[in-house]
Amino acid sequence: MTVLCFAFCGSQYFTSKETYESRFFFRVKSSLFFVKRGEKQHLRVILSLQQLNVLWLFVSFDRSHLNIMKRSLRYLLLILLMSSGISVLQGQTTYTLNFPNPNSHYIKVDVTFRDVGRDYVDIKMPVWTPGSYLVREYSKNVEGFVAYNVSGVQLRVEKVRKNVWRVYHGISKSINCTYWVYANELNIRSCFVDDEQGYINGVGVFMYADTLRSKPYNVLIRPPSQWTTISTGLSQILDDSWARTAIDYNELVDAPIIMGKHKTFTFDYHGIPHQVAMIGEAKYDSIKIKNDFYKIVEQCTKIFGENPNKNYTFIIHNSLAGGGGLEHHNSCSIMTARTSYDTEKGYKSFLSLVAHEYLHLWMGKRIRSMELGPFDYENEVYTRQLWFFEGFTSFYDDYLVYRAGFYTEAEYLETVKSNIQNMLNTPGDKVQSVSEASFDAWIKYYRKNENTKNSQVSYYTKGAAVATVLNLDFLNTTGGKQSLDTLLNVLYNQHYKTVNRGLTDSELQDFIENIGEQDYDNFFAWYINGTHELPVEEYLLMAGMTLKRVDGMKQPAGYLGATMNLTGNKLVVTEIERESPAWTTGLSANDEITSIDNQNPEKVANYLAGKAPGTTVKIKFIRAGLPKEISITLGEPVAKEFVLENVLKPTEMQLKVRKAWLGK
Repeated sequence: MTVLCFAFCGSQYFTSKETYESRFFFRVKSSLFFVKRGEKQHLRVILSLQQLNVLWLFVSFDRSHLNIMKRSLRYLLLILLMSSGISVLQGQTTYTLNFPNPNSHYIKVDVTFRDVGRDYVDIKMPVWTPGSYLVREYSKNVEGFVAYNVSGVQLRVEKVRKNVWRVYHGISKSINCTYWVYANELNIRSCFVDDEQGYINGVGVFMYADTLRSKPYNVLIRPPSQWTTISTGLSQILDDSWARTAIDYNELVDAPIIMGKHKTFTFDYHGIPHQVAMIGEAKYDSIKIKNDFYKIVEQCTKIFGENPNKNYTFIIHNSLAGGGGLEHHNSCSIMTARTSYDTEKGYKSFLSLVAHEYLHLWMGKRIRSMELGPFDYENEVYTRQLWFFEGFTSFYDDYLVYRAGFYTEAEYLETVKSNIQNMLNTPGDKVQSVSEASFDAWIKYYRKNENTKNSQVSYYTKGAAVATVLNLDFLNTTGGKQSLDTLLNVLYNQHYKTVNRGLTDSELQDFIENIGEQDYDNFFAWYINGTHELPVEEYLLMAGMTLKRVDGMKQPAGYLGATMNLTGNKLVVTEIERESPAWTTGLSANDEITSIDNQNPEKVANYLAGKAPGTTVKIKFIRAGLPKEISITLGEPVAKEFVLENVLKPTEMQLKVRKAWLGK
């Protein structure tokens, strides 16, 4: 006969293993009671209240039934505790997730809220996910919300806002709610369920009550039988991988959960276990990925001097196409094309994405702007610092891959040049400041249209360019002694670890000025909060490099300024560049070109390529179903193609800066 003994007291929790003995501690609110099962089932449970609020739970059964009883015991324990009024950690909220028909894409959520206050409580669904600045209206996927008191009596529920259900519970201190979530968006910001997998982004599933956000949370998962694996940054409870816990709501929704048939492998970084969950089919080498991820982790950690993780989970979605990532407290979710591993270029780009998300452990999750935490999950949270937290992280993603030895120097410098070239070829850079781009992310960055290039600048792209020039400026001013590494290290060790709060705009500038050992008022006024063109050539010269326009790559043809897409024999204008001949003459996005100088749509591209600047062409098109015709005089080419070159005779200081930047 095997005996398990459980003890509960206070609000702490730990497990110790002596054969089959475990101890768990929590506050008890009930009086003495007993629960028994027949001896034929080889299970006997006795619950008794002892002095000092200690609860002992004795469970005994035959050793031969240990495996059979394992999961049943775990669920029985939690169910007994919840049903008898005992809360696993005082004030805790517990969710139970069921997937009765995963191919229907629905999740059934049963949740118990304890200590909800008096009269009524508002149960809320977030509208956005931290790290992705767009109101995504997760409540649109909620159906069938009902609520009951602890006696099973249905309570009155009133929907008072798009994402808020008001439950009138009277004198009941605890309520049970049930609702369904439709999960059919396979991306890193939403949720998806089918018979192969279940991906949960917490903000799209877990409703909350404001008064309980700082309390602990439990999640009990009842997976379909075909799901055998779960990966998440949430801690296990009762040694059950399908039962998870979080210290508060922020931690709960900052740890995505992937369940299904996916493959996993792990590596250890200085005692910190890192799990890689690979979802979907792809031709990858798990040993190579472990070794390469280790190098990325090491390069990130070197900047700050320590790694804040106790464990970490990489969730990698191998999909048909596309890419992107979302950072979390001790995990990340990455979507990449399953062909990313097939070519050297694709694989290095994938590693850059991994580096970007891992660096966010410090940049964004710990070092952060004042506004980004604690989170308001119901409303937009505005910050002007995304150029720093996303842009500088974008600078580092390729830089870290270079430092880890994957990029050659030439390959890395090509990524630097491409980023700068992209910025300089964006007309919106002269319209929108990078701090405004950060602030307006909610209404612009994720809502691109045909005029985006003319009116906006990317805080990723320009932020990375700003990081490039500031890094060179720091190195030049301090003789190679201080760099962006120094800035990030100081922000982590002297700000985050000391005051543990976000940065104000002025504090961020102060830290930059301290590392750069100079005043940056004009720099911020012109290039961060203004729309002056960033003088990258001036800063690259500090490292003995020049950014040169490639004359041989100038367009030999005249410049129209219209981007067109040919589908079959239908030629449609998709973009018009600001101040181009097409812009000033009146051609518009969505116009369907029927001919240019009587050339059919299929021949237009080749025809225009042979026309010199100054040539006037006659364009026939259809707009809103009506035929139109205009004449446009082609202009001089304006697209900028650049190469990075070393100066012929660099100075000693230029060589010193270059070595400090590129010497790994």
